Amino acid sequence: MDGEQEANQEEQRYVDQQQQQEILHQQQQNEEEPQKLFSFEADQKNQLNQDGQRQQLQTQQNVTQDAHRTQNAEKMGQLQQICCGRDHTLNLTRDGDVFSYGSGTFSAAGHGGSKEVLTPMILKPLRDKRVIKIACGESHSLILTDKSDVYAWGRGFEGQLGLAKSIEVASTPQYIKSFYGKPVQSIEAGAYYSLAITKEGLLYGWGEAKMG
Repeated sequence: MDGEQEANQEEQRYVDQQQQQEILHQQQQNEEEPQKLFSFEADQKNQLNQDGQRQQLQTQQNVTQDAHRTQNAEKMGQLQQICCGRDHTLNLTRDGDVFSYGSGTFSAAGHGGSKEVLTPMILKPLRDKRVIKIACGESHSLILTDKSDVYAWGRGFEGQLGLAKSIEVASTPQYIKSFYGKPVQSIEAGAYYSLAITKEGLLYGWGEAKMG
C-alpha cells in the first residue's frame, strides 16, 4: 500500500512539474510576442440618393488590415496608457514617450499646424522628458512628467489649457507656468476643462465652468 502511495505521489509530482513548465513556456511566448494596437473610427458620411433626400450613413471600419490604422507596438515599445479625445489619440509607453495621432483641427495631435496625422508619431517636444500620465479632453491634452510638471496643447478657447488668456490654440505641448513650485501628482481632463492634484493634496481646475 505504501509503495502504491509513493508511486501516486511521484506521478503527481511529475504532472505538477509538467504544468509548471507549460506555464513558464506560455509566459515566455507572451513576453516575446510584440504588442499590437488596434483602433476603430466611426466614419459618418452624408450622401444624396436619387430622390435628392439626404441619408446619413454611419459605418465602423475594422482596420485590422489597414496599415494606417493597425500599429505594431514594437516601434513604440511597451504601452502603459492609451487616451482618446474626440478625434485624436495619445499612447504612453513604459519608457515615458508619448505618441499621438488624429485630427489636425485645433492642433489636437500636438505635432504643430493643422495637418492630420494618420499613424502614431512621437511628440518631439517631449522627447527629453519622461511622461508618467496622459489625459485627453475633446480637443486638448495634458501630460504629467516625472518631474511633476504639466504640459498642455490643443484647443483652449474655454481656458482648458491653463496657459494664457491670449492662447486659444497651442499647436505643440506647452509648460503650464502656474504650477511652477507646485509639484503635481495627478491630472485629468474633461471635454473642455482640466484638473490637477498637487503633492500637497490641493485640487486645481480650469476651463469651462458650465454645470459647476
